Amino acid sequence: MESSKKNTNLTGLTIPKYTVVHEHEQQYKIVPIQIAEAAIKLANLNVGLGISSPTYCDSNTINVYVNYNNSTSVEYEVGRILSEEHQGGQDILELYMINKTTATRRKIFILKPTSEIYNFL
Repeated sequence: MESSKKNTNLTGLTIPKYTVVHEHEQQYKIVPIQIAEAAIKLANLNVGLGISSPTYCDSNTINVYVNYNNSTSVEYEVGRILSEEHQGGQDILELYMINKTTATRRKIFILKPTSEIYNFL
């Protein structure tokens, strides 16, 4: 019965190719574009000769401001945790966002545009 209460008016909804989400109450919410752009920048890797390395090397965090409809501007820190360097380079272990006002930290994920998503359901 509970599934009948969920919003089913999502037909025709267009989402970006690399949608960034966070888990919220056993569902996924799309993050604001400013957070998504920072996450994608941090997640981008150069891969060559079997070695992967981050493309963005300035820092493991990017601060962004999100302007909400109620004229509130909230600062977020978008970050990544990298593995130690190994023979194959470095891997991204986690992407996250932190609301700098409330100090709420959430893991964020970039949805893959392939059938691999279905294999893990």
